[in-house]
Amino acid sequence: MKTLATLLILGSLSIASCSKSDDSLSNTTDTSAQKNEIQGKTWTISSYIDKGKDETYHFSGYSFTFGENGIFSATTSGSEFTGSWSISSKHTGFDDSGNHSNNSNKFIITATGNDQMDELSDDFMIVSISSTEIILKDDNPTKVKELKFSRK
Repeated sequence: MKTLATLLILGSLSIASCSKSDDSLSNTTDTSAQKNEIQGKTWTISSYIDKGKDETYHFSGYSFTFGENGIFSATTSGSEFTGSWSISSKHTGFDDSGNHSNNSNKFIITATGNDQMDELSDDFMIVSISSTEIILKDDNPTKVKELKFSRK
């Protein structure tokens, strides 16, 4: 009986000492941490809203990488498109609720080669970055452009 009580106490303590890991960098303005989280990994576009219209299907089959050297790469069906990407610190933007915020970092993509790459070429405010998702909004609220990358 004493052993059972000891096991119950130890089990309760070990459960209470665990905490949920939050790998989101949405509350940081550390550009190095944000860059490290996304570079060298493969991403897909899971949502692309332009002027309130879902345009995600335009990016079906694309894979994206953000290289450590600032090179942006998109591949689909044997075609590769390249450009540049960067994160710059603290620009006026939006918080998670869509309200203006003065502590959003800016995510800049510059790519050419087809209509899809032209659409992605923009400067976005970072809503959040995690190991599995990048959520961006256009820095111009009249454009109503939202872009979400998911890790492949």
